[in-house]
Amino acid sequence: RQLHDKLSCWPSVVLLAVCDADYVIRHFNVGSFGGRSDGGIWSEDRLGRGLASGELREQGFIPAAEPLPGDEEGRLGTVNHYVVGDDAFKLLPHCMKPYSGKVSKTMRTTNYRLSRGRMTIECVFGHFVTTLENPKSSDYG
Repeated sequence: RQLHDKLSCWPSVVLLAVCDADYVIRHFNVGSFGGRSDGGIWSEDRLGRGLASGELREQGFIPAAEPLPGDEEGRLGTVNHYVVGDDAFKLLPHCMKPYSGKVSKTMRTTNYRLSRGRMTIECVFGHFVTTLENPKSSDYG
C-alpha cells in the first residue's frame, strides 16, 4: 500500500462518493491509499459489496423501478435506479459504466449521457475543493 504519490511525494488519499441528481452526497468512502485503484476500493466498500451481492435490493435500500417523470401513468414503462461510474468500475446490476472499444452511434450516445450523469459528482467535488481552498466563500460558512 502506498500512502504517497510517487511523483509528488505528497500524501495521496482516495475519496469516492455517490451523489444524487440534486448534488446531495448519499455515500462516501475516504481514507484509502492513493496507490489503490478506484475499482478495487469500490469492490471492498460496503455500498459496492451490497450492490454486487444484491443485498441492498433485497433490503429495500434501492428503490423499486418507477415511471419516468411526467409519465405518472407508466405508459412508457418503468426505469430502475442505477449508480453511474467510469471504466474503473465493474459492470454490475444497478451499476452502469460506459461502453469501451469500438462503439456504435447508439453506444456513443449512451456514453455521452452517462458522462453527463457523472458530471454531477464532478461538480460536487469541485465545490468541495473550492470550499477547502477558501472556506469563507462557502455557502456553509
